[in-house]
Amino acid sequence: MEMDIKHKVVTVRQSEWVLWMEKHLTTVLRVCNLFYPTDDYGKKELYQEILLHLWKGYGQRREDVPEHIWVYRVAVNTAVSSKRAEMRRPETVPLTASMAECLADNAVMESNPMLDELRGLIMQLDESEQTMIDLYLKGIPQAEIARIFSMTETNVSTIIGRIKKKIINMRNNKK
Repeated sequence: MEMDIKHKVVTVRQSEWVLWMEKHLTTVLRVCNLFYPTDDYGKKELYQEILLHLWKGYGQRREDVPEHIWVYRVAVNTAVSSKRAEMRRPETVPLTASMAECLADNAVMESNPMLDELRGLIMQLDESEQTMIDLYLKGIPQAEIARIFSMTETNVSTIIGRIKKKIINMRNNKK
């Protein structure tokens, strides 16, 4: 019986929220279009994030702030936070066909100029750096590398990042 009451309360709250949200949908969509004018995927992601924050905050709005202002603030703050998080994400480079060939098992055994150059740069590193980057390149999880070196995963991640930068700098200075 208690479960039925909780279910009815949640259902009533959900229906109230849906009706309330319909009034403010244009504000949410306007903010999504403002922050992601051409990126449909970004718009959808932001839309879902805003709805989540509105759902969590529903019923907790201060009475002195009008509903439409509160919805706008939540939407804009969510969008700004989302953009900041997006900027902190590392830039990724798509895998090209030539990179995929280098990574294929049979290509590793053959002589490949890119791999030969990478091996040469790795050989210039300290022994501990060589070991760590070797484990990383073999696909060993950072948690396992951390256990091997008696470090935290955060330290391993930081050190691997520094090793990558060091290799890039060595390559750029070589040219």
